[in-house]
Amino acid sequence: MDREVFAKSALLRRLPLVLVLLAGAWFFKGGGGLFPIERQLVWQIRDPASVRQVEIQVWDGEALLGRETVKYPDGSAGELVQKVALRRGEYLARVFIQRVGGDGAEAVQKTLRVGDGETIVTSLP
Repeated sequence: MDREVFAKSALLRRLPLVLVLLAGAWFFKGGGGLFPIERQLVWQIRDPASVRQVEIQVWDGEALLGRETVKYPDGSAGELVQKVALRRGEYLARVFIQRVGGDGAEAVQKTLRVGDGETIVTSLP
């Protein structure tokens, strides 16, 4: 009988620590989508040898969340990786691709749907 009381008492003493650790892990992983966490956006580029510059903008309504411009003097490697802190939800991506011999940049708009995954892979024209 004393052992059972002692075992229950030891578990009850550790319970607050376990609850704090679980809450910390929940917040660290974005709090179930309530808080932004760093996501890795992987942009797959079609015909990467012709690409000379790519500008990517990620928007949440009127707020610009991330912008990156990358120049490729000898052509792209085929993928561009961008890290942006995002919550779950939908975002607008505006992409401008400058190709060899092009008069101007190709403008592409895509809707990004962010779920629980930390990596979002999107293909570009």
